[in-house]
Amino acid sequence: RLKLRLRIPRGSQGAQICLVDRWFNPADPVVDRFAQHVLRLDGQGRINGTAALTPDAWAELEVRWDPQSARYSVSGAPWHDLPRVFATRNGISYLHLQSAATKAAPYGVLIESVAACAE
Repeated sequence: RLKLRLRIPRGSQGAQICLVDRWFNPADPVVDRFAQHVLRLDGQGRINGTAALTPDAWAELEVRWDPQSARYSVSGAPWHDLPRVFATRNGISYLHLQSAATKAAPYGVLIESVAACAE
């Protein structure tokens, strides 16, 4: 289980959050193709195209996974499934955070805290 408290400022280009089974360089352009699960946060607060976050408001993103599946919830809202992108032999062990910006990004995404625990 993973919990992130975050805020997407207005004007942000978003971020990509990946759960992966090995280390990737922070700027790796292909991590989303080899990650086990990917959450794409856009500047409007959508996660993988689904409305989820309110820009300029703090929210708690929770992700839970097991060997076969994953899902996420924002601030206690209903859960959404996360498809498995790439198979893993040893299980998820890394959190990879990456800006989605394609040009200068003065607003970014603010992360206040990250907590992980086994269930």
